[in-house]
Amino acid sequence: MDGHEHEDVKKYRQDVFLPAMAAFESHMAHYEGPELHHVEPNLAPGEAEVVAVWHDECCFHANDYKTQAYSDDWWDTVQLLAQMKDTIRIFEAAHPGREALFIFDQSSAHASLPKDALHAFNMNKSNGGKQRHQHDTIIPQSNPVAAHRGKPQKMTLPDGHPKGLQQVLEERGFDVRKIQQEDFKNQLSMLETLIKKAGHQCIFLPKFHCKLNPIEMYWGWCKYRYCEVPKKTFKDAKCCVQEQLDACPADVIRRFINRSWCFMSAYRLGLTGKAAEWAVQKQKQHRQIAVEGCSHGALDAIYKHLRDLETRRNCIVDLLLMCGDFQAIRNHRDMQCMAVPQKYRQLGDFHKYYTGERTAPVLTVVIGGNHEASNYMSELYHGGWLAPNIYFLGHAGCIQVNGIRIAGASGIFKSNDFNLGLYERLPYDHGSMRSIYHIREFNVRRLSLLSSPDIFLSHDWPQSIERHGDIQGLLRRKPFFRQDVQTGNLGSPPLMGLLRTLKPKWWFSAHLHVRFEATVQHEQSGTGSKSPPTTSPQQNPDEIAIADDDFDAIEPQNPPTEVPRLKTASHNPDEITLEEEEEVIQSPPVAYRPQPSVTNFLALDKCLPKREFMEIIDVPTTSDESTMPGQRCMPKLTFDPEWLAISRAFHPFFSTRRRQADYPDEATARAKVAEEMEWVKLNVRNNETSSSDAPLPGVRSILDCQTFVQNAPGPGSEGAQKNQQPPWYTNPQTAAFCDMLDIQNMIDFSSDNRA
Repeated sequence: MDGHEHEDVKKYRQDVFLPAMAAFESHMAHYEGPELHHVEPNLAPGEAEVVAVWHDECCFHANDYKTQAYSDDWWDTVQLLAQMKDTIRIFEAAHPGREALFIFDQSSAHASLPKDALHAFNMNKSNGGKQRHQHDTIIPQSNPVAAHRGKPQKMTLPDGHPKGLQQVLEERGFDVRKIQQEDFKNQLSMLETLIKKAGHQCIFLPKFHCKLNPIEMYWGWCKYRYCEVPKKTFKDAKCCVQEQLDACPADVIRRFINRSWCFMSAYRLGLTGKAAEWAVQKQKQHRQIAVEGCSHGALDAIYKHLRDLETRRNCIVDLLLMCGDFQAIRNHRDMQCMAVPQKYRQLGDFHKYYTGERTAPVLTVVIGGNHEASNYMSELYHGGWLAPNIYFLGHAGCIQVNGIRIAGASGIFKSNDFNLGLYERLPYDHGSMRSIYHIREFNVRRLSLLSSPDIFLSHDWPQSIERHGDIQGLLRRKPFFRQDVQTGNLGSPPLMGLLRTLKPKWWFSAHLHVRFEATVQHEQSGTGSKSPPTTSPQQNPDEIAIADDDFDAIEPQNPPTEVPRLKTASHNPDEITLEEEEEVIQSPPVAYRPQPSVTNFLALDKCLPKREFMEIIDVPTTSDESTMPGQRCMPKLTFDPEWLAISRAFHPFFSTRRRQADYPDEATARAKVAEEMEWVKLNVRNNETSSSDAPLPGVRSILDCQTFVQNAPGPGSEGAQKNQQPPWYTNPQTAAFCDMLDIQNMIDFSSDNRA
């Protein structure tokens, strides 16, 4: 049986501890709401404010740095009482006029009784003998024989020897050996006596209820940071402990205390241990999420910068989002699939995380950009683990992280390739090495069928997003954007259509290597909002410029069907640009949905010193994980049921040839998605699920389906083929995704026999 549910524990919790804490709580100050506003107690005249003081012990790496046995004494009651005298003096100096409520767990030291305490088990049956002396008492009013109630009773004989149990009971008028009376039962421990003599209060936590003690959460916060600091000697360890104990911000401690109050409230409502924990976890929480712009393979620098940000802001980030140009290069052959000049082809840091030499310290979710090892990202077309703790959303996708819906679109826009299927095959030529990362209408249409996600990631900016922010500030930093801004050609038309359709709360992008904020107000009319009209095609000023003589003959491209491509002399001296990348396309139709009225857009720079390439945002979430605030957790990744239904509904239209089949109209597509959603609810679930942790219908943990597999070698094994493109690797994660949805794996290019 769970210790929470022992009858004696429940009785003490419900009948003693919780009522007492409720009475004390009304005399305490509180910190309420996300901003932790201070609320004073409403006290009657003459009442003192009560300040809770929790107590607990903790060990930090015991024996790890000692070369000889410890000579320190065991922590005992004598040391505890001496510490309490100092604590009371400190409290009274820090909180004059207030009353302390010292809260302890039920360890044996805390319950130690004085040597002369009344204790039936320490008495002989007969008088005298080897039994200790006990103090005199008053026979309680509950004594069965009324004539003896309230009378003094000496616990020693006239000759000074202690009385035996039999005589004590006979003097009370009965001869019952097993009875417990109040004067024996309700003895104050030495700790309680000391505290109450000083004019303060004391209470003991129920057994097995560590979550009612916020100091346990404080230990976790400190020990997590302690373990991240390298230490060589015992002296280093002791100094580090003190540093971490002092580092925890007051607001974090207040949140720990509020969490304990929440558990008490749940227990007062009659919830059991597990149900109380579930109820507290289901309350609205806030999580810190970091967003990063263009990575360009600099993972070591990015994770170091993240640690520095956490230290400066006194926060813990549970999730890192990266907005493209991730460069998941496993080896030198992968590098040959990246569309950049030879001088920009660098192995980067990713291979260390891929081979296990290093591990991402925080869950990282990424999308692709236009400077990628496109062969690897094509293996994971539907999404999957690029490396342990680094998850790729796929060419398009939507997942949930602790209930936060995160959708994304990889690549950049070019009209010539927008309407084509996924026809590219290894080895790539000059044209297919670029078209492989151009976003397709197939994925835009799939994403447009989502209900509103919380966060959307794209590499490209949505077209004309600059109109919703500080244009002049942008042009001061990037004057070569001026012509595209004036003609409305900055950004991707399909992405602005998605932004207007989906209306996510946050939209994060990269690509143009500049930090830029914008706020998009959405219309609430039944017809929806159209994206700004485009009358001329656009060019992306931020591509890597590659001269034709760097490559062999260029593959012929279909000319744009809308209007000729706009030529501009503007050039961004800070970036590397590819020619003929981005042009205009008709935005998809926008269907109205009553969604949040504002989208907060943020674009970030690339990872370089003194550049604004990372930001931390605070995101409200309903979380099922049990990690305390201020302590990094492993967030729960689950497939998004609606996206799974869309993937099944659109699978018949997925083309792996140049020609793309016609799509159904929107009404037909939505009806098909609704049909497939019923299939998902019936068929998608974790392989092993306990009845106490059953997920919602259609929700499945990603780790239950997809496991990282190192299916290509790391660097150093390429030999003479180092400068050649690699063979195709069919990724087991893609096969597992298709098996889950009972669809054909169209991404298996090992034998190109598909119709």
